[in-house]
Amino acid sequence: MYSRFCNRSPKYLKCADSHLYRDCKKTLKTPAKCALCGGPHPINFSGCSKNPINAKPVKAPTVNVWEERKKQQQTKMALQTLRTAQQITIQHNTTTNPALVDTVSQFQSQLTNLK
Repeated sequence: MYSRFCNRSPKYLKCADSHLYRDCKKTLKTPAKCALCGGPHPINFSGCSKNPINAKPVKAPTVNVWEERKKQQQTKMALQTLRTAQQITIQHNTTTNPALVDTVSQFQSQLTNLK
């Protein structure tokens, strides 16, 4: 049904030549030839090393993506918390101006002298 839309050249499964089944000149005595690997078997042989069914399975990833993403988010949150704490410390240090502290301490000492 879908073969009429195929643009590839045909390969006969027993001799690996580019022709249809009805045009094959192969006799029963000549060995088969694989179109994938060139071995002495037909192309539909399940033991062929080039058969897509025999392809090695893809290994599962060794890293869990979701765990890595969670670690990255936790690290990001920790950095944001640290930056916020540093900003609060900087704001606190700027409000305790040394010149203002000296002025206040001098004023307090003058008040104690008046008593």
